[in-house]
Amino acid sequence: MLDRIEMFLDCNEVLKRKIKIFKEYFIKYYGEERREEIERQFSKAIYIGYMTPQCRRNALNKFIKEESSLLQDVVVKKTNLPFTKKDLFDTYAFDSLNLLPIYHLEKLKREHDKGKKERLREFNEEGYEFTKRFVKDLSKIKYLLLKSVDQLPRKFPDVIQDNIEYYLDKSNAEHEYQRLYKKVLPLLQKINPNVTIDNLDEIFNNKDIDTLLESYREALQQYELFRQEHKNVFRSDEKTEELKGLLSEKFYIMYVRNNIDLIPESERQPLYDYLDGKTKSFYHNKYFSEILGYNLQSTSILEYFSEENDLALTDPNNKWKADSIKRNRVEYFKLLGIDLGEDYEAYVNASECQKIWPSKQIVQRVIDTKNKYLNKYNNELFLGIDEYREIREKIDSLDLLDKEDSFNAALLTDSGTFVNPNIRMTDEGYDTFSLFVISFNNLNDDALDHHIVHELNHLFELMLNKVNGKEYEMLVGWDYAGGQIDNERKEEVETVNIDKKKRKYELFNEIINELIAQGICELMHNDGVTVFDEPGNSRYKRTTSYEDYLVLVKDFFAEFKEPILESRRNGNIEVIFNEVGKENFDELNSLIIEFYEHFKEMKIYKLLSALKKNEDNEMTRIYYDLLDRRDKVLENMRNYKQEHKTL
Repeated sequence: MLDRIEMFLDCNEVLKRKIKIFKEYFIKYYGEERREEIERQFSKAIYIGYMTPQCRRNALNKFIKEESSLLQDVVVKKTNLPFTKKDLFDTYAFDSLNLLPIYHLEKLKREHDKGKKERLREFNEEGYEFTKRFVKDLSKIKYLLLKSVDQLPRKFPDVIQDNIEYYLDKSNAEHEYQRLYKKVLPLLQKINPNVTIDNLDEIFNNKDIDTLLESYREALQQYELFRQEHKNVFRSDEKTEELKGLLSEKFYIMYVRNNIDLIPESERQPLYDYLDGKTKSFYHNKYFSEILGYNLQSTSILEYFSEENDLALTDPNNKWKADSIKRNRVEYFKLLGIDLGEDYEAYVNASECQKIWPSKQIVQRVIDTKNKYLNKYNNELFLGIDEYREIREKIDSLDLLDKEDSFNAALLTDSGTFVNPNIRMTDEGYDTFSLFVISFNNLNDDALDHHIVHELNHLFELMLNKVNGKEYEMLVGWDYAGGQIDNERKEEVETVNIDKKKRKYELFNEIINELIAQGICELMHNDGVTVFDEPGNSRYKRTTSYEDYLVLVKDFFAEFKEPILESRRNGNIEVIFNEVGKENFDELNSLIIEFYEHFKEMKIYKLLSALKKNEDNEMTRIYYDLLDRRDKVLENMRNYKQEHKTL
């Protein structure tokens, strides 16, 4: 697992090296005679592997946990004491040292070995250094003679004063030792059920304890070497997290200031104090955190008054959501000082609530301004991450003519795997050059190889159809894509409300592409070849939503496979039209679109459930009607082929 995680963390470089493996199976599928064509198409792309910051952090945490677990296993194996792995480490990795039981065991032994006198001396030294930060001319002797904070020359804030008082109470030196003993007691009792704080010598004079703690320290050293070996990864994560924190605060404050009028006037001062540098935070203030949300990603209580939520209240199938909306609306009025109990209708009918009921304009303003600043946050974060910026600079160095490519901040919220066609000028004229973008966000993806093959086939089938002035058009199998030459890249892209429209042959094209990809992956599986998937745990079927449509297409593909493949080569769609008839082809395409409209998103699962139960309802009747029409189209295709063969 460690190797797999490391590969994912270095996905951009690893992807480039591994493409050649996939290439050989494309040649095996399409034939050796097409090697040159395949190699040429694969050379016309920049290969990009990426992870979103959160997924990268999750992978890094998994990396740490796996390495820690291996090192912890070694520690447990070396000890002769009756400790399990959970006894010594609980479930924590070495990046959470102060949560490890063995950490506290070692600390207790150190404190025990010092003796009471040395513990007191170190406690006094620590107290002196702390107090001296606030009383510059305080000598060590004067400090040791202090009995209370009142003997100091000035008053201090409560937190500082409490800390000084704590250190002046010398008994706390032993209290800390006693608290540490109680924390470690469950471990100590595994060695001696009758252990007390007074007979610890019996345990700590045991050589097995020394062996255990020595192996623990060795494990810590190995863990530090591990971190050093991957210091670039750790540093990158730290920089990204720091940047996220700074940007989150920056744009959240802008959002709050835009909506400050929605906070009761008497409760606005915490924000002003923070902006004036008088306080370090205002986030704990409930009026800000609840009315506007505690960050840009959270749901503010005002959003429960939206038009969308009004509609949800009338949906009898979403009672849990309706209850949540009502509960949050009640909390809003309570926050503003109106408490009529828990009955939502009491608030609806109360005139005092009606007077302050948030208008739809106000609610929409909150949603719009939050989305606006969330969008700015995503765009600035994307350009601030080193890995993304380096890739961005590499793309820009290619002199691609269409500057509006898809390697941008939208990947933070709509991460995906895709081929983004582009165009460049060569000695022979205009030619294609694509961005081949693969998401490595899911460490547990057992079909990543398949997803890559699916996109590689799009790359293979891509060709430039025409250039007309500043506009160009690509063919990708049976689908069209295009863009503009010499445009300017937008400074800010939409990352919140991304609207995607389906093109005429898009679904049909994707379904056929999926079947081709499955054929290539089958060859890989038959040879026992995996690239990014774990051996023995790799899938190439039931991996995409396109398979939902196979019931309409699989027979067509099986029966007309050769002309289908030929028609997708070099933009030669007329080949399949001539084989089955354009009207028949378009009719099958219409059935696919109709299927999509009827059963998209969660509706497909309702259909599958109904089919499994042999239910007779509107959904199943539509489904079987589509199958009947599919059969008629296929029969018409066969007839067309036969008629034109005899001509």
